[in-house]
Amino acid sequence: MLNTKSILGLSALLIAGVANATGNHFYYTNDPANAGLNTDPSIGRGSFGDAAGTINAISTFYDSSTQEFNWYSNHSSMADGAVANAFWLVVSDGPNPKGISGQLAAIYFDASKAGTPKVSVYGYNGVNGSSSWYDGSQDSGTQAAVKIANSLTAGLVNNAFSTVEANGTTTLGMSLNVSGINSKVGNGFEGINFTDNLGIWFHPVTCTDSAYDAQGFLTKFDFRDQGWFDIAGGKTAPKGAPVPEPASIAAIGLGIAAMVRRKRSK
Repeated sequence: MLNTKSILGLSALLIAGVANATGNHFYYTNDPANAGLNTDPSIGRGSFGDAAGTINAISTFYDSSTQEFNWYSNHSSMADGAVANAFWLVVSDGPNPKGISGQLAAIYFDASKAGTPKVSVYGYNGVNGSSSWYDGSQDSGTQAAVKIANSLTAGLVNNAFSTVEANGTTTLGMSLNVSGINSKVGNGFEGINFTDNLGIWFHPVTCTDSAYDAQGFLTKFDFRDQGWFDIAGGKTAPKGAPVPEPASIAAIGLGIAAMVRRKRSK
């Protein structure tokens, strides 16, 4: 797990390396001081549901050459101290993912237990809910889940973490190699990718109670509170575009996972 000191220590290296990176990133913050760095200024708080604590910022990146996908979100605690510790996420290359069945991948990120957060990926069933991990279709009844990959799958997770920042907020983050997911072809399956435009269907949750089978897939995913971030056609920017101050979430989202991976491999 990364702590705030790790983030600050690596931030200068991140900024130096951004100009040489490829791919597209999306960034949103509700911080007025950094609002000018939002890649799509038209997106406002109407895209958010903060029932699981305020979503302060979102940063995501996809490189179509390496098929690296990064996601980082920053969350404030609720009045009773609960904070988002898991989420499910579907992205598309433009359309709102919600309701699109059989084409996209649903990612479940789970930091509810001690240690490294778990990641599991399923075919999105198109339902406006959390059922893709156990139900593979929006048809009536419960269909077999479309199980694609998880933290036990070699090469999928480059990095995953949950860290408390100096200001008391929590950042949930992951870097995935989605080439294996995107290679699943048939029936128009698109997997996880985006370029100039981005659709996001994101639901952070609190007080998560989860369990997994021996193969690394969910057998339980219960929660108390549920927030959301829901957009279509979000504008992205080339990864060489300006980024916020180094200690901010965007500096994390624009490459910290890759830097940590390189550092560990030395």
